[in-house]
Amino acid sequence: MASILKNIFPLSLLFILLLSCSDEEYQDEVSTDAYLEFYRAGVEAYNQQDYTGFRDNFIKANETAPNHLTISYYLAAGYALTGMQDEAFGILNRLAGIGVDFGMQNFTAFDSLKADPRFETILKKLETAIEPVSNSSDAFRLPEKDLLTEGLAHDPVSDSFYISSVHRSKIIKVYNQDILTDFIDEGEYGIWSILGIQTDTDRRHLWVTSDLMPQTRLKRENEHSGTGIFKFDLESGGLIKKYVLVDTTSSHSFNDLALSENGDVYISDTGTSEIYRIDSDKDELELFIGAGKIYGPQGITVSPDDKYLFIEAYTDGIYRIELKNKRIRRIRHDNNVTLSGIDGLCFYNDSFIAIHNGIRPNRVMRYYLDKNWSEVLRSEILEMGNPEFIDPTLGTIVGDVFYYIANSQWPFFRDDGTHAPVEQLKEPLILKIELK
Repeated sequence: MASILKNIFPLSLLFILLLSCSDEEYQDEVSTDAYLEFYRAGVEAYNQQDYTGFRDNFIKANETAPNHLTISYYLAAGYALTGMQDEAFGILNRLAGIGVDFGMQNFTAFDSLKADPRFETILKKLETAIEPVSNSSDAFRLPEKDLLTEGLAHDPVSDSFYISSVHRSKIIKVYNQDILTDFIDEGEYGIWSILGIQTDTDRRHLWVTSDLMPQTRLKRENEHSGTGIFKFDLESGGLIKKYVLVDTTSSHSFNDLALSENGDVYISDTGTSEIYRIDSDKDELELFIGAGKIYGPQGITVSPDDKYLFIEAYTDGIYRIELKNKRIRRIRHDNNVTLSGIDGLCFYNDSFIAIHNGIRPNRVMRYYLDKNWSEVLRSEILEMGNPEFIDPTLGTIVGDVFYYIANSQWPFFRDDGTHAPVEQLKEPLILKIELK
């Protein structure tokens, strides 16, 4: 697939292929098999220069997963390669309006369109749509360049921030935005790479997700996999309990987590597309939503009334789960809005604050919701095209200010636990945006 895939989206968005479900309640009879079958068949046809087959398979894929950004783009390419220019321009015009830079001017599939004035018009529309938007200011920087930062949390009692490190497998604590210390040391308590991180202020707990990721520099003998949740005492830094999955038959990977007001913890398992929960009364890790419902879950947040859990499926949008009955609905939005490529997700005053690192240019968005929290009414770009961005990841809301990691630097870290030369690395930067 690489021969076509590398022409467009970054691999960070294409690492998992997702089914776009209907806007109504999830139907169990919907299957990903058709989606994947058409997608893969289309890519294979392209690589064999069977452009009619390429187009036809992506027509079918689009019928199964309408408005999926990657499929839409490939479908436009299929139309262009088979002389259906009007159809191709229709799709490209919509995608340009969304402001997603696919690099279409460099994709040879669109060569037949380039002499048409509409192509230049679309490029200008895209150029306007991706003009930088700047509302952020510096909060603080971390001096250790090789952290590979991922998660960020805040404790209002001590006015401290907590930042997770994937490469160094530790948690950094920042007092008053300028005094740094290690909340836990590297690999302490048997912890692996640290990703999502949340504070339970009332109960004085710090919750983190941890996974044995290839980017960690820790190498433990005879340890090849592992994922779990670690609960720490916010005051002492001591470990209270860890909840580790012992299932070695599946590729579990706990990614992000969210807390309800009653102390329940919800965890996204990106590896198996499952959702787990730690009930505050039972204090045990349990499966909450099984595989086959939400594909590639990442960002996760709970509504302030503890009624809904919102989960981002990386290329498929945001889902709303009713916590009492587990009823799942996809958040609706019109064709001029994309909820794809979101990593960090927070709920704020009837809106989502979302960090898109799976589309280019990276951006921070605000999505305003209806009164039922089921539909996006309008969207607003809060930050886009910031030169400091190197895969922004997760953030947290403190009062009316959104703090977020601007430069995780994932592209600089390798799967063998090494990284680019230190002179190429940047000091991790936390930015902030005043929410109005």
